[in-house]
Amino acid sequence: MNSEPVHSLSWTGADDPSFDSVKTFRCGNVELGVFGGSTKAGAVHNEDGALVLASPGSGCSFAAVLDGHAGTDSTEAVIRLLDSERETVAELLELPVRDAFKRVQAHLITKLTADKFVRACQQMTGETAVLFCAQKGDFLWWMSIRDNLLYVLHPEFARLGQYAINSRQFFQWVGRANSLVLDAPALTSGALELRGGLNRILLVMDGLLEFDDRDLESGANMMNAVEASVRDTGGVRQLLERVKSADGVDSATAIYWEADIQRTPLYPSG
Repeated sequence: MNSEPVHSLSWTGADDPSFDSVKTFRCGNVELGVFGGSTKAGAVHNEDGALVLASPGSGCSFAAVLDGHAGTDSTEAVIRLLDSERETVAELLELPVRDAFKRVQAHLITKLTADKFVRACQQMTGETAVLFCAQKGDFLWWMSIRDNLLYVLHPEFARLGQYAINSRQFFQWVGRANSLVLDAPALTSGALELRGGLNRILLVMDGLLEFDDRDLESGANMMNAVEASVRDTGGVRQLLERVKSADGVDSATAIYWEADIQRTPLYPSG
């Protein structure tokens, strides 16, 4: 990625809560959208956070979304940590894909479980869910701690009923309560080959799933809503406007980008 410009963006709801309004930010080929919740419905804090690294020319993107609980301390601490590791993550993504993802995952876990960081977490109020995702060329990697969701929206996946590629887990966090320092660290991770043609990649948290009648908990409904939002606004703004129109009280944050894959992916032999 050093041969291509690397764009970066970090944001926290503590600094920019975006109550009662939708905001979107561009970082290379990646869009970040935020809605801080409706104050008339009772929103009083935004504990979300996000970080993006993008190098469109080299086909690499890295993103993280964070959903804090019982305060903003943990979200802000993880964002500061990720900010300090941007160059290293970018360098690791330069490696061949066979090595890049496992090296990124190992590096992040090492930093999040370092004694100094863990001790600092013990002085915090609250904890945060974290979802990491990286794309390099035809492949996607993710690592999730708790219940944020990653969607890869593509017709071939949709025909088989696959929309989100991870499932929501509970009782996992980084912060004062820290599931990474258990005897068996609690997290989920994986990788997949993107399909030929346009893949829509979306990271969301529960504010986009649990508002109003919760119809976006359906993967098919989420895919339709994303396609409509991209068609009408070029990104996720309309998706977040739905939460605003329904007076969603919980903050909603989304990261979105597209990967147009030209190579024929793996298919079964028969």
